[in-house]
Amino acid sequence: MGATQALNQIRKATEKKDEPTVDISTLPPPGPNSPLAFYHATQKMFVFSAPHSGGGHVWVDLPRERYKVHLLAQGFGPRMVESILCWCEVNERIQYFGPVAGRAPGFYEDNGNRIVIDRGPTLLEPVPGEWCTLRKVLEGLLYFGETPETGEIQMDSFHGWVRSSVAALRAGRRQSQQVLVICGPEDCGKSLVQHLLTHFLGGRSAKAHRYFSGATSFNGDMLGAEHLIIEDDYMPSDMKSRLSLGAQFKQFAVGTESVSFNAKFQQAINLRAFFRVSVTCNDEPENLMVLPPLNGDIGGKILIVRASRFTMPMPTVSAEEKEVFWNTLYSEIPAYLHWLLNEFQLPDSRLDRRYGVSSWIHPAILSKVAETTPEEAFLSLIDKHFFYNIPDNTEPVERKAEDIRMDLLSSGDDYIRRQAERLLPLAHCAATYLARLSKINSRVIAPNTEKSRNWTIHLPEIHE
Repeated sequence: MGATQALNQIRKATEKKDEPTVDISTLPPPGPNSPLAFYHATQKMFVFSAPHSGGGHVWVDLPRERYKVHLLAQGFGPRMVESILCWCEVNERIQYFGPVAGRAPGFYEDNGNRIVIDRGPTLLEPVPGEWCTLRKVLEGLLYFGETPETGEIQMDSFHGWVRSSVAALRAGRRQSQQVLVICGPEDCGKSLVQHLLTHFLGGRSAKAHRYFSGATSFNGDMLGAEHLIIEDDYMPSDMKSRLSLGAQFKQFAVGTESVSFNAKFQQAINLRAFFRVSVTCNDEPENLMVLPPLNGDIGGKILIVRASRFTMPMPTVSAEEKEVFWNTLYSEIPAYLHWLLNEFQLPDSRLDRRYGVSSWIHPAILSKVAETTPEEAFLSLIDKHFFYNIPDNTEPVERKAEDIRMDLLSSGDDYIRRQAERLLPLAHCAATYLARLSKINSRVIAPNTEKSRNWTIHLPEIHE
């Protein structure tokens, strides 16, 4: 039996002989100037657009009995109300109701899903004006602690990243964008700038560290936030978590296809949304270890600037002073956005066809992060085992990758043995790390497979 036939039977069972039948296909919208209601089967809620006292309409979800009250209040008879409800349950089913990052309120069909978005980002309107305080904060953080050349690159990179992101969000475009990482000393203003980024991007943010590190599979809270925030205080530094973080960078920041969202007690759904990811971390090696290895795959999808401690342009000691300072910064955002979208010119050398601004990693940060990769840790173990623990050894190591691995795993040095067990759980790990090292470190020479399978590791300079 078809849906229309079933609804006709329901209608006939409830109608009186002296009243005309109701053609549910021609029913008017349930509210003034609003579309037909939708039925969210998972939540067992009816979703409809209702007039708001402040003007316009808002999207509301109500259970069946409460929605019936609204229909009756609008003048629909009891039998017509039942027809509307039954029609919605069969023909107007949706798979999701709530916010989606980068989308305005309304009904959408996305990736085979019918969804209703109830609220969108709050986009501040750009207006001409001064943004002196905000300029001093950005320049103090990214420019004055660097050489003029590096400072210019950092400022252009930051402005270019923000402009590309803001322009895409306001135009409703899904555009790839690098992850923005701000590294610097503690209490230098990194988190303040991250908070400003949220308001540049619509005023909605979510803490993404638990999902990005693999600590949870639930990420439903991220679906309604354009700005995904990660702070090193909450991120683990083990290699599995770092690799998981790199994979999420590629999916949420660089990818433009749909992402799977999974909230507790709800059906997972794949939707396209607008995201920008920012990371703040201290610039000490142990803090930088939360970042994924900056190899060729990730290095081109990340933009890392170094922050410096500076004197704030306004007093920020008391709670009242901090509030005045923040209100001043917030009031200057429209002027900054106007300058960014209408006056700022990114140098041709910094333009990028895909991202709008080319990727860049501060050299000092790159050097520190490189020391935290598993291949560098592997090389340190080789140096300690074959060179530092044997003072008279002046000859390079020439051995097969698996032989090197077994030597480390059977080392008489407890530290070397424990670290080798952690770094080299599988037989192929040693060869993989040596291959990476041979591309970036002249000390490591790949074997000539026609003559030998031996890798050559020359002495470290300090030991020569």
